[in-house]
Amino acid sequence: MKYITKQGDTWDSLGVQIYGSTIGASYLIVANSDLSEWFDLPIGSVLDVPKAPKTLAPSTLPPWLRDE
Repeated sequence: MKYITKQGDTWDSLGVQIYGSTIGASYLIVANSDLSEWFDLPIGSVLDVPKAPKTLAPSTLPPWLRDE
């Protein structure tokens, strides 16, 4: 799937919007490493959106970072 960035898009906001968790931002960053240095993503960038893994939060994360 592809996503075209809009004004105000950040990795974290897209992680929540697409995957339901800020942890999803890491999947987006890995898939779009050419834009990884940006915090506020450039408007009109075309992002590759990988399929969500079965679990986004590894059990090693502290409870407040897990989506339980």
